[in-house]
Amino acid sequence: MKEPEVIALILILSTFLQLAAATMAFVYGKRAFQRVGWTLLCVAFVLMIARRIVGLLEVTEDSAGYLVVEELIALSTSLLVLVGICYMGKSFQALVSTVEMEKKIREKEQESFRFMQTLFDSIPIPTFAVDTGGRVILWNRACEKLTGMSREGLLGRKPDFSPLYPERESPPPTLAELLITMTPEEIAEKFKRSGVWLKEGAVVVETEFSVEDSVKAVKLIAGRIYDERGVIRGAIQTAQDVTSERRMEQYLRTFQKLEAVGRLVLGIAHDFRNILMIVQAATELIPEDRLEDEAVKACMAEVRQAVRRGSDLCTHLMRFAGSQDKEEKQPIFLNTVLVEWERTFRRLLRENIHFRMDLAPDLWAVNARPGQIERIVTNLALNAQEAIPDGGSIVVRTENVRLRERDIPPESGVKAGRFVRLTVEDTGVGMDEVTRKRIFEPFFSTKVRPGGMGLYVVYSEVRSLGGFIDVRSEPGKGTAFDIYLPALCSECGGVADDAGVPKPDGPEEKKGCVLLVEDEVPLREMLAEFLARKGFTVHKAGDGREALEIFESIKDAVDIVIADLGLPGEMDGYVLIDGILSRKENIKIVVMTGYAVEKKGGAFTDKGFVEVINKPFSMADVMRLLEKWRSS
Repeated sequence: MKEPEVIALILILSTFLQLAAATMAFVYGKRAFQRVGWTLLCVAFVLMIARRIVGLLEVTEDSAGYLVVEELIALSTSLLVLVGICYMGKSFQALVSTVEMEKKIREKEQESFRFMQTLFDSIPIPTFAVDTGGRVILWNRACEKLTGMSREGLLGRKPDFSPLYPERESPPPTLAELLITMTPEEIAEKFKRSGVWLKEGAVVVETEFSVEDSVKAVKLIAGRIYDERGVIRGAIQTAQDVTSERRMEQYLRTFQKLEAVGRLVLGIAHDFRNILMIVQAATELIPEDRLEDEAVKACMAEVRQAVRRGSDLCTHLMRFAGSQDKEEKQPIFLNTVLVEWERTFRRLLRENIHFRMDLAPDLWAVNARPGQIERIVTNLALNAQEAIPDGGSIVVRTENVRLRERDIPPESGVKAGRFVRLTVEDTGVGMDEVTRKRIFEPFFSTKVRPGGMGLYVVYSEVRSLGGFIDVRSEPGKGTAFDIYLPALCSECGGVADDAGVPKPDGPEEKKGCVLLVEDEVPLREMLAEFLARKGFTVHKAGDGREALEIFESIKDAVDIVIADLGLPGEMDGYVLIDGILSRKENIKIVVMTGYAVEKKGGAFTDKGFVEVINKPFSMADVMRLLEKWRSS
């Protein structure tokens, strides 16, 4: 039997006993029988409240009495109380059930909210949602990481993003807030000039904001939230951090501009070298008897010195533009490269920067390209200058060092031995340990403006040279970058170039036949005159087609071809060399160029057919090549 049925049965029994007790009281005149009915009524009431059957109470009384008027009144009252208790019991039971049901509903809602928040926190994309009142109802951990704003300070409130826009009087409204009162189409139309557009029903825009002095670029995507009846319940918005992508795009645009400038620089340097070559050749063709006056000799020496300086300047410009990156590495001395580099770099320094170099004598050689060393030291020195906003000093040092295994970072993969240490030290603001560990990451920068590639370039160049970098720095105490490059040898002998002017000789016997190909008329005429004085038969051509036609007619007589690579027209120097070698394989070819030797030219050199001479060159350089050819 179910619990409600038991309670109803007790109520019926108690009423019956109450009537029986009244009858007994009437017959015997005793009130004790009535107590049994009252007792059962109390039991029924308790059982209704507790909804548990705790047992049945049985009360008996042996004495008897007689019914009086008050017994009838008690009987009526008992019946009324019985009805009231039954009604109140049902109401109280319904109230208790309602309270318990609401409690369970609240617990389920809280459990669902906790699950939804956990689900949102597991999303790696910054995401938040607002209700129809614009108040934040969800804010995941990725949002906290991106904005630095905690969830506790935003839930249940309208979002205040003013800390992200310190330079504005009021922050712009979020897309999620706008979607509460406007359709996506209305938002896209109203804010079209701000870069807002629609994508598959969602609203999209890119913006920038500041977090701890760092500017972040983000793509925001927002959409409405509807229930099953199609009623709007809020809006949801996501953010994608595109800072690295935008910096990459900016650097690509910058690199494209630099590439264009580099091509312009290479073209100017090439033309300038041709001009210097003409000056150089003209000074060397002046008869010796015209230089007897000491003042004239001094002037000529100054002209030749200016030509060399102009040639060096062209070389530095072309190295920095990257035109010589295709050259093979060669043994070089850092001191020689740094002395030449300093002349150009000093122009880039501010007036409040004191710059000096401390170069050790007898420095060991390293295997590198001069352009690599110049890029390394330029980026480090410019980085040092930025770290000294109020002025200070920058020092560049070189020295020979011997390192043991314990002196070398294990992650560098460099073996112990002899190294040349290049140090760039400044008296700037310095950096903490966290920054020091990240400075070689691409695009990492502590500046508000995008930056972060200079030191990455340094790191890449040093690694390509088989070396490693050590950084010493403390906040407020400056920074020192130590570059360790493997040394080739402790001693390396070199032969100085003979920059002397060849003395004019009398008429000589013919030494060979030369085909001279040069598009610069003054330079072509002066070289032809010089070679003729030296006893060579010279045939001249101004472009590739003319040269090939001449070579076809006299190829058996031609012993050597001297040709410029940068010839005008469809047939440049490379095509001409291919044509000549296809017609006469054992011909000797000397290439003149104002550019760096490219891989294609290097391939000709590997065959043994080509010698390369860089403009501007002296007549002594030409004669050395010709004598080398004659001796072979």
